[in-house]
Amino acid sequence: MSTPTPAAGGTSANPCTALREDAAVALLRGEPVPDAVREHQELCPTCRDEFDRLAVLPALLDVTRDESVPHAEVPDEALLRRTLEEMRHRRQHRRRLTLLVAAAAALLLAVPAGALVVRELTETYESTDVVTPGDVLVAEGTAQDTASPVGADVHVLAHGEGRGSILVVAPWGLASGTTCRIELVDSGGWTHPVQTWVVPAGYKRGWKARVPVTVAPKEVADVKLVDDATGAVLLTVPVRSV
Repeated sequence: MSTPTPAAGGTSANPCTALREDAAVALLRGEPVPDAVREHQELCPTCRDEFDRLAVLPALLDVTRDESVPHAEVPDEALLRRTLEEMRHRRQHRRRLTLLVAAAAALLLAVPAGALVVRELTETYESTDVVTPGDVLVAEGTAQDTASPVGADVHVLAHGEGRGSILVVAPWGLASGTTCRIELVDSGGWTHPVQTWVVPAGYKRGWKARVPVTVAPKEVADVKLVDDATGAVLLTVPVRSV
């Protein structure tokens, strides 16, 4: 293989380009790669990676030798260039697809980790004794709407493993079949959706929800019960440190 000659402008042509073309032609012909190409690949990781990608070229071209179908033994240079151009377009398409997937993942991660944890209210509420091993009661509050039977007891626990808080909400007086939402308001005024559920038939005082949230215990200011269908606030429970 000859040494690349200087270009018309006086600068030497990129030797990688010529050696990559030699490697691609040898691959398509089913011939051994020239020694000069292999020596260059040992010193040039970029060319070596490019050759590894070109190794799938015969499969892309479906060059399985079928003796019943006459075809040229050696692909012409125009075919090689068209194939390389097609591979370039495919790489660009994969790159765009990767960017779109990354953008979608970023949007999903923007949703608070503790939001919309759907869980049936099936546990019983035993007065204020809601602390389990490893959890510490930090704040609590009780409120009731004087114009309706709706009320709630709220307890905020410091999680035993130190990640956020455990919010224990025990509402009562809600109408069966109502889709309710629990929202947490932190000390900075930000609202965090916590849990949404449908009030089951036979619901009565004594049911509770125990949900992990990402807000620190002493940052919990208020807990709201909201009618999820209308957005109306059914009850606001101020939370105070104990």
